[in-house]
Amino acid sequence: MSVVIQPPEGHVLGGDFHQIIKVRAAMTNGVMAVLEETIPPRRLIPPHTHRNDVWCYVLEGEIACWSARKSPMPVPAAGC
Repeated sequence: MSVVIQPPEGHVLGGDFHQIIKVRAAMTNGVMAVLEETIPPRRLIPPHTHRNDVWCYVLEGEIACWSARKSPMPVPAAGC
């Protein structure tokens, strides 16, 4: 079954920055989820872990990601 998620669609999460769940893990049998986030400049997301892989696609600016296996890695716009 194919599903098309239009730009304004999704479940808006509360919080102090823009977060929308576009695809829930339950929709893919736990294989993946898709979130759209707009994070303000210089915003620190508290350290946390994920039970699955995380992919980031940065449209503008730069984020830094930490990994258990590597030092902080800057991720530039259009990087992943």
